[in-house]
Amino acid sequence: RKLPFSPEALARAACDALGASHVTRFDKLAEGLSNRVFLLSLNTGKDVVARLTFCNPCPAHVSNVSETATLDFLSHLGISVPQVYTHSAKDDVGAPYMLTSLIPGVELTSRLGAFRASPGKLIDKLVSIPSKLAQTRFAAYGALYFRKDVPPLLEHGCGSREMEDRWALGPSVHRVFWGERAGLNIDRGPWHTIPSLAQALAKAEQAHITARSTSSDSHSPKALKALAQFLRITPFLAPREEEARAACLLHPDLHAGNVFVNPEGEVEMTGIIDWQGAGIGPLYVRAPLPPKKDSLLTQPCV
Repeated sequence: RKLPFSPEALARAACDALGASHVTRFDKLAEGLSNRVFLLSLNTGKDVVARLTFCNPCPAHVSNVSETATLDFLSHLGISVPQVYTHSAKDDVGAPYMLTSLIPGVELTSRLGAFRASPGKLIDKLVSIPSKLAQTRFAAYGALYFRKDVPPLLEHGCGSREMEDRWALGPSVHRVFWGERAGLNIDRGPWHTIPSLAQALAKAEQAHITARSTSSDSHSPKALKALAQFLRITPFLAPREEEARAACLLHPDLHAGNVFVNPEGEVEMTGIIDWQGAGIGPLYVRAPLPPKKDSLLTQPCV
């Protein structure tokens, strides 16, 4: 997959963000479904992770802003996550990027033997993170932003005065509301009730089908009929228990590759990466079943 960008401009952006004069090392770290990741070492001794996005339906000027606020919020909760130095949707680099701190350690995937031998401490730590997040309740469903980045007409309170002074809830960054739907006039949140969230999902799909359907498309009428039927049952989708309806933030893709641990000795967590696309949703939809020890190694657990 091609990702045209200027390494020189990316290096300059890193130097400008951290007050360095030049980059001493520029290596590729990883490549996933949506991003290509590089490690830049600066002459000041600082290491910077540069993540370039090439396949994210949500526009970078929305997703990067939300992710930056989300990481700041997680750090406020005492969860070890990357610190964002700067980000840009479009400039001389030629591709959307985010520059962050480097989480120390290695991926859990490289220490599976040690983890299997003594999983207790790490499992306890991993369970404590979604537990802490589940105890932090928001006033609506959507995505997290800094208050200064959300237009007044779109912002909603976070649920407490301390949180609302710094963060606000804004439109969802979930892919179902963007991509081919980015130009559609649809409701992207925030939503205060589960029925309104469910209705927005269905209406976004209705608008997408209508916008791209042709006279020869035999599937569109059937799909639109099914969505209309779904809309009639949305008032009954919310569970009665208030706890289950709670609006919570959880990691969108927690697996061993996103968990960093110390490189030797007893396995202890040093941080969690890849919060791109994290949003705030109903607890009963987002909460996972407790993972078995081996399932953590290959499958998402939150």
